Amino acid sequence: MTMASDIKSLGEDILSSFNDRVKFVTDLKKETANSLASAESDRLKEFKEFMKGIAERQREREKEVGDLLHGFRAELREMANTWQQMTHKMQEKRKAVSGRA
Repeated sequence: MTMASDIKSLGEDILSSFNDRVKFVTDLKKETANSLASAESDRLKEFKEFMKGIAERQREREKEVGDLLHGFRAELREMANTWQQMTHKMQEKRKAVSGRA
């Protein structure tokens, strides 16, 4: 009977080890799933912050370009006015020179 009890004991040990491994793998699976979910949450949070920074920089660039265009338009108007004044003066000088001749 000793051999039968040894085999029975060995079978119980194998079954116990198997159940322990199943529990370990189940716990590991849950822990991994939780870890991956947490990592995904962190990744999404970091991505949103990253995109927020990009959007802010884009708004700054748009403002800078708007300011540059505004300045360019002002300079263009000033140049046009100067050109018109210069053209008017040149016409007056031509008239004065042609009137003398």
